[in-house]
Amino acid sequence: MASVMSSMAARTACHGKLASNLFRAQRLHMSTPPSQQLFLNPARRSANFSFKSNFSTTARRRQESQKAINSAATAPTPAAPVQPAFWERLGPLTQFFRWYGKSNTQRPYLTQFLSSLVIFCTGDLAAQYFGGEEYDYKRTLRVLAISAGSSIIIFKWFLFIARNFNYSSKLLTLATKVGVNQVVYAPVFGTYYFTLQGFLSGDSADKVWERVKVAMPRSVISSWMFWPPITATTFAFVPPMYHAVLLACVTTGWQAYLSWLNRKSDKKPAQLTPVTS
Repeated sequence: MASVMSSMAARTACHGKLASNLFRAQRLHMSTPPSQQLFLNPARRSANFSFKSNFSTTARRRQESQKAINSAATAPTPAAPVQPAFWERLGPLTQFFRWYGKSNTQRPYLTQFLSSLVIFCTGDLAAQYFGGEEYDYKRTLRVLAISAGSSIIIFKWFLFIARNFNYSSKLLTLATKVGVNQVVYAPVFGTYYFTLQGFLSGDSADKVWERVKVAMPRSVISSWMFWPPITATTFAFVPPMYHAVLLACVTTGWQAYLSWLNRKSDKKPAQLTPVTS
């Protein structure tokens, strides 16, 4: 009986101690600030840390996603591929145009001088060949002399036209360039060409004047029919560095015509009646 009473007393004391400890813990919890309660509860501290970590990760991902969206919205739109000009799509001729343009940029006077010799010579050879006449080398030499004296002047003239008479209206610009070229260049060069041909052939001043009166008007009229569309196309669509080579190709045919016209006026002036306005 005594042992039973002793056991019950021990249990009562243990329960009292537990109750006392629990009461102390509750009082301690109530008196502790919320910011420090996490350090007293490891499980709660771990859960709170996990929540903060997940929240931080989610916020960071949202920021990165928003930055990616903003970057995509502000990124410049890639420009459409530029179609190369027609002279850049001519196969082997493209290499020639590039070489000529580079040479004309590095050594413009020498390039224009040699190009002019080739053009005038080719034009005279074509005129003699298609005219069915026996080849006259002296005539070719005269043409080369005329070319040597005018090549740089012609080059400077076309540079002057390209750099001036530029207006806000493209149509007015082209019309002015073509008009100035026809009014100034065509008669001046025609007079120079036929006059020098006559003197280099050994003609007297009277005969040279007769040659100019016969051939010059027809040359000017033909130039108004031939050159305006060529000049307008050149200044409208061709870069300045390629003006010379394009005009050179076209001028070959024109020089053939001038050579033929000069020969015609020299041999049969009566057939070329002077044109009067």
